[in-house]
Amino acid sequence: MQGNQSVQMNNDLFRDITQTVAMVMYKMGVVKQPGLQYFKNDSGIFEEIFTQHMTNSQLLAYKKISADMYLTICGSHAFGTGVYVAAMQARLEKPVEEFAADNIRVIGGTLSRIDAYELGLQTLNVAPDSQNKKALDQIIAFAKMTAMNSAGKNVLDMPNMKAYMQVLYNAGVTMMYGI
Repeated sequence: MQGNQSVQMNNDLFRDITQTVAMVMYKMGVVKQPGLQYFKNDSGIFEEIFTQHMTNSQLLAYKKISADMYLTICGSHAFGTGVYVAAMQARLEKPVEEFAADNIRVIGGTLSRIDAYELGLQTLNVAPDSQNKKALDQIIAFAKMTAMNSAGKNVLDMPNMKAYMQVLYNAGVTMMYGI
């Protein structure tokens, strides 16, 4: 895991995807102004999900099948995790940077049992067959399209994946809190 913590995000790609996602969310009426919220310190939760998606053999199998499928899975999981972690702040009545190790273990355990996107949808009370879910899918699709167009054949490189997943994690946080 420590090797992935040192992965530097592609900041240019991060900016490109953030601009796209923020504008899509604004045009959908999800946010009142085009921008994304984020955690200044999420107690390592994002790094953990990033590491898992870069090293888990089951998830990496999708990468071999289809870059598009792998990006969709990684993006939707990052988004769902952002929603869930933001919601946990309200449930635990403290900011994420004050989460105890036990709190983080509970979050990790929940995310290992339930698909992160499904958990995010449940947290937002969005039915899997609803128009709202289709709108959330579009946020991920636009992020993926921007990542693929900007990074090209290098889209699956770790710095690019980190940028892509971080933006969608932030979009999940934004969905929970809005701006």
